[in-house]
Amino acid sequence: MKFPFCILLFSIGYVTSSGYTCQGPIKLAPPNDLTQLSFEYSETSVCKGEHLVPAPADITTAWYYPDTWRESDQPPRYAANQTCVWKINVPKGFFAFLTISAATNSTKLTVTDSVGNEDWVLPIVDQDPYFLLDPQFTVFLNSSEEGTFGMKVIWKQIGTLNPVSEQVLPNVVPTVKTSIDCDNGLIINSNTKVSLTSVRPPIYTPEVIMYMRNTVIFDGQSMNDKLIKNLWQVYQSGNHIVSSGKYLTLYSFMPGIKSDSYALIQDYQNVKQFGNYQGVSCFNPDLCPVILDARNGPDSNWTSIINGRTGIIASKNYGTLSNDQNTLETFTSPSKIVYDMSLVFKKWDLQGDATLTITSSAGGKVISRDIYNSTHLPPDVKLTFGDNLVIKYDSNGAETTGVLINFSFDLGQTTAIGSTSTEIPTSGATEMSGGTTTKSPPVVSTTTVGTITRRTTQRFETTTKSRTIHSLFVSISLVFISIMDRCFKTFIWSLMVSQVLADDPYKCAGTQTIDPPNNISNPVLYPSGWDTKQFAPQYAAGQNCSWIINIPKGMFAFFQMTANTNQSSVLKMTDSTGYITTIETTNMEPYFLMDPSFRVDLQANEAGEFGMRIAWYKVNPTYPTSWQVHPNSTPLTLFAGDFDNSTVIEAETRVNLLALPSTVTISDLNPYLRNTQVFDGPSINSTHVGNLHQVLRNGQRYISTGKYLTLWSLFAGFNNVGNSVILQDYFDVKDFKTYKPISCIFDFIVCDVSLDARQGTAAAIRYNPSYFFVRDISMPDTNKLSVYTDFVTDAHRLSDYTSSNSKTNTPQKFNGKYITFVLNQDQATVSMVLDGTEAAWSSAVDSRRGFFTSPNYALNSSQQDYEDRIKSFSKVSNISYTVDRSAISGAATLNVAILSSQKVVSENIYSTTNFPGGAVWAVGDTITVKYQANGAVTTGSFVSFGFDRYNSATTNNILISIVLTIWITLFR
Repeated sequence: MKFPFCILLFSIGYVTSSGYTCQGPIKLAPPNDLTQLSFEYSETSVCKGEHLVPAPADITTAWYYPDTWRESDQPPRYAANQTCVWKINVPKGFFAFLTISAATNSTKLTVTDSVGNEDWVLPIVDQDPYFLLDPQFTVFLNSSEEGTFGMKVIWKQIGTLNPVSEQVLPNVVPTVKTSIDCDNGLIINSNTKVSLTSVRPPIYTPEVIMYMRNTVIFDGQSMNDKLIKNLWQVYQSGNHIVSSGKYLTLYSFMPGIKSDSYALIQDYQNVKQFGNYQGVSCFNPDLCPVILDARNGPDSNWTSIINGRTGIIASKNYGTLSNDQNTLETFTSPSKIVYDMSLVFKKWDLQGDATLTITSSAGGKVISRDIYNSTHLPPDVKLTFGDNLVIKYDSNGAETTGVLINFSFDLGQTTAIGSTSTEIPTSGATEMSGGTTTKSPPVVSTTTVGTITRRTTQRFETTTKSRTIHSLFVSISLVFISIMDRCFKTFIWSLMVSQVLADDPYKCAGTQTIDPPNNISNPVLYPSGWDTKQFAPQYAAGQNCSWIINIPKGMFAFFQMTANTNQSSVLKMTDSTGYITTIETTNMEPYFLMDPSFRVDLQANEAGEFGMRIAWYKVNPTYPTSWQVHPNSTPLTLFAGDFDNSTVIEAETRVNLLALPSTVTISDLNPYLRNTQVFDGPSINSTHVGNLHQVLRNGQRYISTGKYLTLWSLFAGFNNVGNSVILQDYFDVKDFKTYKPISCIFDFIVCDVSLDARQGTAAAIRYNPSYFFVRDISMPDTNKLSVYTDFVTDAHRLSDYTSSNSKTNTPQKFNGKYITFVLNQDQATVSMVLDGTEAAWSSAVDSRRGFFTSPNYALNSSQQDYEDRIKSFSKVSNISYTVDRSAISGAATLNVAILSSQKVVSENIYSTTNFPGGAVWAVGDTITVKYQANGAVTTGSFVSFGFDRYNSATTNNILISIVLTIWITLFR
């Protein structure tokens, strides 16, 4: 007789909070078929090398690895210490549906799609789905230990694309789409570019989330355009994607998969100022699994002072007139450590009785307390210290636009206890050799640039950062130590006084040459051993030091300095083009420098601080993109990411280049414009003339010597800096003595632009994808300001302003991407704003004059539709209009109406059967205009209008005169 026996295996491990429970006795019975074992064992498989997997002739046949494995089985084991690559082909018109089951340990397992997007497979997955396009995708496995792995691929034909089209517009809330909305295809059209960010489903399960891969995004109007990412990859990236043109296409491979994922889509104009922009999901009451903390309350750490923390404080209704602007914020160091505090007062409104109070304290004692009001305005920057900071803004009932303050906390350089806080004044320039440098906030550089003279050493810029007070920090702490033994208790009071002492100043006299190390992955620090996270070492007085840093051909240098020079000392850096930067104070600001060398010179008349870091990099290969600019043509705007592989611009005469600053407002990213180099010719082998930062700081254009100009970013991927350039054929701008770009970022803040034509005609161009408003123009009675759309010709002139009409003819709305202001002589200041309410565009006083135009007026375009209205401040006014220039062709129509108390007084619908005539006027309070191209390609419409004081007697006399004229004509 055979007696059965059992083998009992225990598996002991950590159990999560969602694990099983086993309370009480449990009876286990053997199965009916005793041949069924309760454990598995198999040999490990070896898959070393690269494997090419073609699609089968019969696409209904699935491919498995290993070929004997099926998804209903446990995945087989693989051996340790091997690298395996599967390159799996996908025919055109098909997609591959890949599922992976695995339990990996110390193994890299990735899936890379056809355009290089790499997904890391989670450590434990069961039929994890991937949707992959032609021509090929890759599965990569690199194992240092054993694990289990199996995969299956099914090839499926892509369904018919029957897309729905939707438009997103600037200054309009995002549109929200789910994955199901993309089953038949979804084409998004924008005015500028399309921004898309992805939000995960509320149900946080791997199965639901991974099906976000089902929806893919293409950079264009069809699936034939370049694949960008899928929704899961966009979500994982923590940032939005931006189309290269006006279109994005979304498509879901398998219809009906409801993953509840969302795509937030909008015009890039709305978010272009953000360096990083992501969708945030927050469905649980605890911490949200996103980088941004989306909670309210103490758990958000909002009130904590943390080393290196920066942020913004803004009133509730900042930027809008409101009496609900009171703000109270308190920040505290949890560990009671004393921090340096920096406050940058960006904007404030202290009208009437409004006050702004800043209080810093340490150990419960007030370090500084400042109360700002209409007679005591805040400085640009306030530096203080402490373990507690209170910021209080009180409008005291006044209607104000509130306050906007940048703050930062830092352990780096602490002011001595007992000293006062420091304010950086709003004005007060320091004379420097070759230029004037205005004091500015810490971290943000202020640079004055001299005239660029090609192939000379007369180009310079001076960089200054606000000084932080350096002193010996004496911290006095009272330590209470209690030691208890069995027999007695002892109390020890200890007073600890520590003092930070500087090392002896170093000497560096003479000229030193620095070459790249053999291993260029190791940067060079000077002085040797300096920790860049610490203060810069102190140099001795009374010496002249020079460093020549060599850059071999095929390399570039990434150079940073920390310096704090005495006013009598001079520190300057000269790049390979002869451009000189004079530095007073800086903290690791980036410089990107080209071969063959650059030079640093220190004239140390008194002791100061200086340290530098140099890293060498190999130049990446370039794959240039080409653009052309032509005379009498629309300018070309390119953005930071467009220069990663080099961009060559060709003109018919010469190339005119204007550089615009970063649109990121939370920190100064303009120094990163040094990354983009400018070459005077058709390639990066042409003459190197500088970088975009130098062009920007010069405040003027750069003009090529020939027909070509090349722009190239040494480091790729700096598109989030948000800078741009405007490029034109020199023929269009050759008549301007000075020519500069206009940069205005905030919607609600008035931006003043000054033009100086005392040495000759001055011009300034503004690029804006939608529209903006001129609120006011200040000018003497000796000059004329002409405004043009797109480019400067008589056919594109919108208006002429003089001192006599500049008040009645503003505010004015300007449609169109490019608006150029040309001043013939003397000076003028143009006040601009993006917000129509701030400009008071829609309200008219008597004597007001202005015009309405299509968005692409004077250009042949089907995108000419617009609608607008203006209402009189008076109860009624004499309202007149003239359709000066209007392209009525095809199905295009123009509707102009005058209303009184919302009732139509006069209305004309112009079309090919009713062309516009002369002036039209009526008594009313509102004028409305609506132009519709209805698919026709036209040059748009231009309608001028006027509001005049209503006088019933005058009006009656005009009417009588008109009637008599008609009567005489009829009966003559």
